[in-house]
Amino acid sequence: MMNETFDEEQRKAIESDSKRISVIATAGAGKTLVLSRRIEYLVINKAVSPNRILALTFTNKARDEMASRIGHIIEPGLVQIQTLDSFAKYVYELFIGKRISIKDESDDGEDAYTFEEIRHLAVKALSDRDFRISFSYQYDHILVDEFQDVEEIMFTMINSILNEDNCLFVVGDDDQNVYRWRGAESKYLIHFKDSFPVGEVIILDKCFRCSGNIVDVMNTLINYNKIRYPKIIVTDNPQGYPVMYRHFHYFEDEVQYIISEIKHLISIGYKLSEIAVLYRRNSFVNKAIEIMLSFGLSDINVTTIHAAKGEQYRAVFVPSLNEGILPLTENRANNTEDERRALFVAISRAKERLYLSSFTCMIDKGHSETYKESRFIREIKDRIATVKQGVSYYIPKALECGKRYYYLATGKNIVFICLNGDKYIFGDESARELALTQKEVLRWVRVIR
Repeated sequence: MMNETFDEEQRKAIESDSKRISVIATAGAGKTLVLSRRIEYLVINKAVSPNRILALTFTNKARDEMASRIGHIIEPGLVQIQTLDSFAKYVYELFIGKRISIKDESDDGEDAYTFEEIRHLAVKALSDRDFRISFSYQYDHILVDEFQDVEEIMFTMINSILNEDNCLFVVGDDDQNVYRWRGAESKYLIHFKDSFPVGEVIILDKCFRCSGNIVDVMNTLINYNKIRYPKIIVTDNPQGYPVMYRHFHYFEDEVQYIISEIKHLISIGYKLSEIAVLYRRNSFVNKAIEIMLSFGLSDINVTTIHAAKGEQYRAVFVPSLNEGILPLTENRANNTEDERRALFVAISRAKERLYLSSFTCMIDKGHSETYKESRFIREIKDRIATVKQGVSYYIPKALECGKRYYYLATGKNIVFICLNGDKYIFGDESARELALTQKEVLRWVRVIR
């Protein structure tokens, strides 16, 4: 296995001879590596024929990554690697003996179905005893990635292709179940032994990705959840940089701070591809990108937490930690746990530096809306470094709408300077002198009314 070094639990997962195995792997524990290395172990060490192995993923990207990881050892195409939806389609097509198509705007014919319909049709096909028995004996080993995200219909489909001879190996992290709103049930992972009493549960609790300070925040946050498999995340990584938290009065201030910090990171050697800004809501992604574009910045990686799942970055910004944003709604205990898991996913994308922030006021199309700080900040307050922002500024009406200015806060005075450097709006002489002699402390503001 490429002379790689695995810890005891990883090796146990790779080499276990149990018929039913559940691997609960925390963020950064190397679950995809373990899954792909188990396939290699089965083929090389246990002489399992590659075409007797079925590996199921949730996304095309995960499928391609798994194929790439094993491709240097096993000839491409020999191991059947499919998404759960494409596998359901394969099952049903085999049962009816003809091809079907996916229903969309261009194809809504008689043999076109939605993926939801196909899942149910596949399960119905597998309810045929003769078909189920002949089909299930195609595979000696069935491996499933991201098992915390399976829906009931998917679990039924997987369970239907098991028999007394073949083996099931699943990996997942209940703390990263962020799709419960669409039916994903982490209970199949958490209570694996309820479904498979003789099954083996292996815990991968060591995070190889994140710094010690980030892992401390992860543990503190997620321990507030009640519906989870009990575990403490550990790491051998150094404590690293403190996790920073800042609160801003205006949403635009928050975005400008992110821009400033990203520029600083670039100046000390970070690449833009190593930095991510993760929002809970897509509407905030769009608002942030609009402001960044107004400053001439188009290459910053700004996306949603859900879109970033499975990724990792040297530096991560998680802004707009406010009630009604993250958490998305303020009621229902189960929903709060869902939202806490979303924040856990965002935090655990960061390898070295993590920046958290919130704001009070957003002005959009002349309408002002205020937000409270997220309850999640209060939960992790003892694990983060809170930076006081000082005076919140008021933009005087004398500034011209649409223009960009420097601004500098000095005590109770604020100086606004036009881009050409000669237009001072207000402020005393000491502020003026400081602005002229220490331009590195100036920040940007763009007037929007």
